[in-house]
Amino acid sequence: MSKLVVALFGAAIALTALAREPGFREFGILQDSLQQVHPRLRNRWLNERGLEIPGLNAPLPRTDFDSDSGPALVGKWGRGPSVEVTGRDSLVFLSLGSEVAIINFANPDSPEVLSEPQAMGLVVQAAVRDSFLYVGCMTGAAGIEIWNIADPRDPVFRSRVLTRLTDFCIQDSFAYVTSRTSSPSNDTFKVFNLADPANPMLTGFCRDSGAAITVAGNTVVLGDWDNLFTLDVSDPAHPHRVGSYPGWAISVAARGNVCCATFSNSSWPGEYRFTVLDLRNPASPIALGSLDSCGGEDIYLADTLAFLSGTYYGGHVFRVLSIGDSTQPRHIGSTSTPGEHLGVWVNRSTQEALVADRFWGVTQIDIANLASPVVDTSLLGAGIAYDVCVDRTLAYLGGSSFGMSIIDVSIPSSPVELGSIGGYRNGMARAVSARDSFAYMAWAGSWLKVVSVADPYNPVEAGDCDLFNPAVDMVLHDSFLYVAEDNRFQVVNVARPRQPVVVGSCGLPGNSGAMCLADTLAFVTNWPLKIVNVANPSNPLIIGSIPVSSSGVAVRDTFAYVPYAYDTLWVYSVASATAPRLLGFAPAGVWPWDVALGESAAYVSTSTGVDVFELPEPARPVRTGSITTAYHAGRLEYAGGLLYVTMWDAGVAIYETVSTGISERKAPECVPTEQTPRYAGLVTGTLRLQFRHDVTVRGIKLLDTAGRVAETSFRPAGRDIIELRVRGLVSGVYFIRLELDGRPLTVRFVRP
Repeated sequence: MSKLVVALFGAAIALTALAREPGFREFGILQDSLQQVHPRLRNRWLNERGLEIPGLNAPLPRTDFDSDSGPALVGKWGRGPSVEVTGRDSLVFLSLGSEVAIINFANPDSPEVLSEPQAMGLVVQAAVRDSFLYVGCMTGAAGIEIWNIADPRDPVFRSRVLTRLTDFCIQDSFAYVTSRTSSPSNDTFKVFNLADPANPMLTGFCRDSGAAITVAGNTVVLGDWDNLFTLDVSDPAHPHRVGSYPGWAISVAARGNVCCATFSNSSWPGEYRFTVLDLRNPASPIALGSLDSCGGEDIYLADTLAFLSGTYYGGHVFRVLSIGDSTQPRHIGSTSTPGEHLGVWVNRSTQEALVADRFWGVTQIDIANLASPVVDTSLLGAGIAYDVCVDRTLAYLGGSSFGMSIIDVSIPSSPVELGSIGGYRNGMARAVSARDSFAYMAWAGSWLKVVSVADPYNPVEAGDCDLFNPAVDMVLHDSFLYVAEDNRFQVVNVARPRQPVVVGSCGLPGNSGAMCLADTLAFVTNWPLKIVNVANPSNPLIIGSIPVSSSGVAVRDTFAYVPYAYDTLWVYSVASATAPRLLGFAPAGVWPWDVALGESAAYVSTSTGVDVFELPEPARPVRTGSITTAYHAGRLEYAGGLLYVTMWDAGVAIYETVSTGISERKAPECVPTEQTPRYAGLVTGTLRLQFRHDVTVRGIKLLDTAGRVAETSFRPAGRDIIELRVRGLVSGVYFIRLELDGRPLTVRFVRP
């Protein structure tokens, strides 16, 4: 049985569970099992089993606050699985979750990442024409983003086409877009005119759909679930279907009068074939030749050759085919690859093929000898983001494939990865926690790994212990690490971090999802949610429960906030932990996942984003609005006025949540510069502002969000530079109010 069949069998089991009680655990299993399927095709498997993930092809970002007081996206580290790669000369454009890495391969032995523009959704396709990069997103703000890459080190966002999207292609000044949803009535093929990149216009559309698309001349080819369709686009304002060819085409690539396609047998995923079609009469495509048991998730045509990315169910094999004789496509060479290759691009001038690998990033293959291609190296690997923990200016992100990544968030608008530990070869870190010089991660299997992060650029393993069962969440408090596992709750003494010791445990029947700690009580999501007394760490005891299936929990004072597994936020009184009482509830989005508490609000992650609840009274949450994330929102972390949201395939997003009554004016004359960053001087205690011209500062005040004056001092550090001492400030949002040559000016900054 192929691995894809096993994966889909796992998905079917998960979906059966979802029909009973859709919650974090089941949805997590579903996400993991569907990782083997290209994002373009996941909806097919979901739909066939009677389920559609809400918002998978949402055309608009949902932000339904009555005012602009809701959370604002300030930064994003969008690393995730790679599915597409394209290039131009020595520049390569690689999708990585919800971002695109622009890489300079002028020196193939030492490629350089020039920039990583962040998209507002999960990237499933990219194309480059002239000085513009076109990025296709199928979730979040679904559609095509247009970036000016005249300077690839500094891409500039120009505009966005909001539309449902599964795949797209570009020819001349037109973009051809296809989408596939569960309802055929919503399937639409669209043509957009991109002649003015700042103002793309819808030109025409028709009711045809597909999961893969290509164009040659006046003919667009759509690979659909049951048929391959040909569309006439000679009049872009009136595209229309003219022909079809039977079969489910999972990848298509056309050139001139020929279209190459990989067809899959939907009833048995292991069967597939590579077919060359004659398009001279688009109304009646004809098969010229084919190869059985040969195909790819993507096809790149160059000269008389077809390069195929390694299909998952084909054993991860990269293939080179000759199509010089279209009636007899011929296998020339192939090589096994280390991962799941989903996209392919070839640079014939450097004799190099680049394939987008789900978790290995981009893999270089030497094709100097077409009969014997050789895998060279891989870089920019990433995976699924499961958990996030923030300690001062560092965010620790745990996930599959990349293990644990350490991200500098001292400038929330520009999070930067410093180092990582673990990776695709070794497993996943589903839960992480950190403080000072040590981080803790639940490692593959049942291990707890202790990591020295004294040098965040080079984290190293410092100790470990066996937890008996895989950990799903953990909380660090004082010298103890409290760990929720499947079927067990554990307490680990980490007073000596390099020698962690399990000092107490108790049985916890069933699967766990998340936990939180409130004084001497641990709240562990389970069925039902368990309340564990940890006053004696060596003897934790279950003393109460809350009869709700949940994936997250947060507690403040005597109130527990629990997102019910389907569509509600519940509030319980836990003043008596042995007898919790339901106090109130509020409707939430589909599949509430995790919950985090801010100063006066509760944030609940859902399958489409984050719901925000104001808490005028602790027991009476009031939903004030929602925001749409780039992909399904998962674990949440609130720290210093900022909300960190993990997004599975799309990395982690950072939102500013503090609403202020201070009037903030934009200040183009005064901007932090590269000398300032990191709000600096988390080492020196100094924040530097550089002006665009010489200035004289007559006065300066530092205000918190309540308008209170905070103690600080400043000094000129040059004719156009002012330095402020901010060492004693607590984390939060602040405003610098300056008097410049008689003009008032207000500048905002965030103290992590």
